[in-house]
Amino acid sequence: MATHPTFVAQLLRAYHGRDAVSPEQVQQLSIDQIRYLCDVGLGPIAFHTYGDVLRDTNHEHYSMLQSADLTTRVLYAQLENAVADILANLQEVAVIPVLLKASQRLGNTIRHHTCG
Repeated sequence: MATHPTFVAQLLRAYHGRDAVSPEQVQQLSIDQIRYLCDVGLGPIAFHTYGDVLRDTNHEHYSMLQSADLTTRVLYAQLENAVADILANLQEVAVIPVLLKASQRLGNTIRHHTCG
């Protein structure tokens, strides 16, 4: 699978807007490449980058990437709920949490539970 590092670099360049998404290139994706992206955690990025093309051209690939994206959304929501529960418990014992790094959405959840 020597093509994966190049393939991953192409995906990331397209995701960040550095390269245009080529429908021909997306249509040539193998099932092994799709599985590889999902296995290394890049399924949601591939879904958002290639999903529109795959929806119309390859339903199997589209479904795999969509599943990876939905799974990530569910896991993130569970994480967000766990953080909210932890923050509520910390407030009850008068502990002030220190946020070192978080996404904007998670930061908003934390601010909501700690500031009001």
